[in-house]
Amino acid sequence: MRAELFDPRTEAVPAEWDKFLRDEGAPAAWDAGALAAVAWTSLRTVLLGVVADGGQAVALFCGDFGSPRRRNPVYSPVGGPGRPGVYFSRILMGFDEGFLFATHLDHAGRVAARRAFERALKARLGRRCLGVVYQNVSAAALPVMRTAARLCRPVSPNTVLVNRWQSMEEYFAGLPRDRRRRLRRTYADVDADSGLRVGAGVPAVDPVEAARLEQLTRLKHLSPGEVLVPLPSLYFERLNHRDGVRYFVHTDPATGALLSFDLSFEHAAGLVTTVTGSAAGAATGRGLYWDLYLREIEYAIERGVPRLEFGKGLVELKARFGCVTVPQYAVAAPL
Repeated sequence: MRAELFDPRTEAVPAEWDKFLRDEGAPAAWDAGALAAVAWTSLRTVLLGVVADGGQAVALFCGDFGSPRRRNPVYSPVGGPGRPGVYFSRILMGFDEGFLFATHLDHAGRVAARRAFERALKARLGRRCLGVVYQNVSAAALPVMRTAARLCRPVSPNTVLVNRWQSMEEYFAGLPRDRRRRLRRTYADVDADSGLRVGAGVPAVDPVEAARLEQLTRLKHLSPGEVLVPLPSLYFERLNHRDGVRYFVHTDPATGALLSFDLSFEHAAGLVTTVTGSAAGAATGRGLYWDLYLREIEYAIERGVPRLEFGKGLVELKARFGCVTVPQYAVAAPL
């Protein structure tokens, strides 16, 4: 197997990348144009990888290289002299693994693909790359990524809701009484609010407004000394109208202004919610944050989507909606 690495800001995307995404029905989060938009504002250098076997792509890798520090990080460019760093394998702007394998690839083939990628990483970065950390690894993928010599630790889990309902009424009826009452009230209040319009599964949003609201939301949760790297509007622009892209939104019916949103990706395995944003005070004062979850659940029920991923954090809050936690791991390997 042979692996090819590329910087999506400055290097052409191999044709095998898009073909693999089409053939495997991969989430739109892996769109190379969208990942390139993130790369342009990243404090680490984004590197993507394609592993091919006999001219056919069998695996994709995504991640970024640089300092492991979240506070006052030092940029380490790939193209010239720079500081030593680590390659963090993860899907950018998401909560899932930074690798995809072709469905036909068996365990031995997946291990071979992972090894080919690591060889290419070492050849590209040389001694500056101290190692690779595979983040958000599922239990199913652990046998491929870990070895006896690699450090493996549990990390913050993903939160998942398995769809087993035929209607929202059935969903509400299955909740404990106190939660049922509160969530029903939120759902009804938003519907009755003449100053709100709900959009479920819409294909596009105003990219500039989405980037602004996303940044406002992250500003509320910054730790002291942590650097806020803006998510560019180009990210949303390149995702708009892509297959599988689903926005859940609240807008002002008079002006059309975006008040809050969740960006989700729909594919065969389910609906994955990633980036969120809201205008200052809008989500808290009117229950919009909770309502977005309810609209995603409603969308899944109406379309028979098997499961929803709501990502990391706020585990107790998400449990109120019926979510359970799914373990994820980090696997660290020296190179």
